[in-house]
Amino acid sequence: MRACILLVLLVSFGWILGASAQQLVINEIYYDSASTDVHTFTEILGPPGMAMDGYALVNVRGTDGTDYRSVPLTGMVIPADGRLVIAQDNGVPNYDYINTGVDWLNTPAELELRQGTTVIDGICYGYSQFLNCEGGTNGPDVAAGSSISRCPDGRDTNNNFADTAETTTTPGTANTSCPSLPVDMALCEALRLDGSGNPVHQGALVHITSPLTVLSDDDNFSLTNLDVYATDGDCCVNVFAYGQDPVLAVGDWIDVTGTVTIYFGKFEISTPGCVVNFLSGGHPLPVPQEITTQELATNEKDYEGCLVSICGLHSTGTGDPWPLMDSNANYVVEDATLVPITLRVDKETDLDGSPVPVEPFTAIGLVGYYNSGTTPYAQLMPRARADVHDGADCPHAAVCCVGEVCYLVFQADCDAMGGVYHADWLSCGPPNPCALPHVCCGGEICYLVIEEECAAMGGTFHPEWDSCTPNPCRLPHVCCVGETCFITLDDECAAMGGTFHPEWDSCTPNPCRLPHVCCVGEDCYVILAGDCAAMGGTFHPEWDSCGPPNPCQVVPAAPDTWGGVKNLYR
Repeated sequence: MRACILLVLLVSFGWILGASAQQLVINEIYYDSASTDVHTFTEILGPPGMAMDGYALVNVRGTDGTDYRSVPLTGMVIPADGRLVIAQDNGVPNYDYINTGVDWLNTPAELELRQGTTVIDGICYGYSQFLNCEGGTNGPDVAAGSSISRCPDGRDTNNNFADTAETTTTPGTANTSCPSLPVDMALCEALRLDGSGNPVHQGALVHITSPLTVLSDDDNFSLTNLDVYATDGDCCVNVFAYGQDPVLAVGDWIDVTGTVTIYFGKFEISTPGCVVNFLSGGHPLPVPQEITTQELATNEKDYEGCLVSICGLHSTGTGDPWPLMDSNANYVVEDATLVPITLRVDKETDLDGSPVPVEPFTAIGLVGYYNSGTTPYAQLMPRARADVHDGADCPHAAVCCVGEVCYLVFQADCDAMGGVYHADWLSCGPPNPCALPHVCCGGEICYLVIEEECAAMGGTFHPEWDSCTPNPCRLPHVCCVGETCFITLDDECAAMGGTFHPEWDSCTPNPCRLPHVCCVGEDCYVILAGDCAAMGGTFHPEWDSCGPPNPCQVVPAAPDTWGGVKNLYR
């Protein structure tokens, strides 16, 4: 819950009970029926007898984060069972109030309970970068005919991912159809086969314990469903959920929960319980493994879901022709091993309608698998036309500079990462070819070099500085303007008309002071003012010398002078 506002309500028998907004939670949302939306509802848990005046349910668009619809709750009261059910129509069992507005958006969105402008509770169903979800995570965008519910009933730890699940509809009653909690599991373990080649964890709800790197954009293979391939660096998998369509890009890190399923022989992390949370973007992809068509046809399960590269490809002429626009194709190719494989051209990519590859060509793609019960086969699935290199026989990954960070990838992946591709650079060093020269301070001397060179010089590298003019490595030292001490740079001292002393770094004690005459009685000393005071003398900054003549001596007056006369009367 994101706010706490105390309300005091008078209830039956004259008792006065404290009812807090913090006790209110959205417990169940049924927002998408199987066809035209009917019988949708929202259930709120709260203290029995609490008036909902001033509260509203607000649906927030996942497309841009703006409000879609607000349903005021003024005039409603939480019933005795503590479950307030607001229904779209009277076809909802156990409803308390009807408001047609509770037919919420079916696409990823958030439903918030607000008091004025304060958000009391919220549930995000489906992922969107524009939504401000509790815990920074979202719940599932459930299938039509299902609810998104708090599981177990009423659970609210301020984390949508941990608190919600896809369930059957239970308006006005406890959420009893909650799935089992997911089992934490490494991806390779989730995909493990037993000795007979059967999946060990098929049907299990699992949470993959390490972030997965997305290998394909969310719209590479489907415009309406979640359909991406991802890897933890060791194993790879297709993450699929019908009706979910989060915005994901190559290089994103995601947190994945879902059910281990087999779809025509291919592993998937899928529904029920499929929840994908975006963690961060811009991460490097693994370099595609270079294999042959024979290797893929023989050991396809070793590469399923992963990126591979096969060079020297020719069409066998036995499969579909290269497709026209808006058409799929199973384009059969082979390399020097003469073992044919299927190059799957998906109409959701930009491959369909593009020019036929110039042979021999290289194809980079994800490894799919299809077993209809007759002849199972592996598929090489390019993600875009940039994955197909015309006439390029066995190209290699090259340097991609994303800022000053160097990656070895193919051009299509570099473009997806927003980097600059350098086809002629084949190593990330050291030295790092993407590094730019910055200031390196060798003492007070400034150099413009890359970090490795600065370290070799024993200098201090400053990536925040790009110029040696003016010299940023200079340090301030003592500047004496007369006897006044300043700590400045040399050019500032010169502008003040002072004398710069790089050998002095402090004005305490003042090194700019000069010795002058100190009279202790008639004894003369040329010392500093502090030393003079310690001796009980009188300091004379106007005198710089003890002579001769000695400026501290008193000259006696002659007796026949006016001074002598005055001395008689002193």
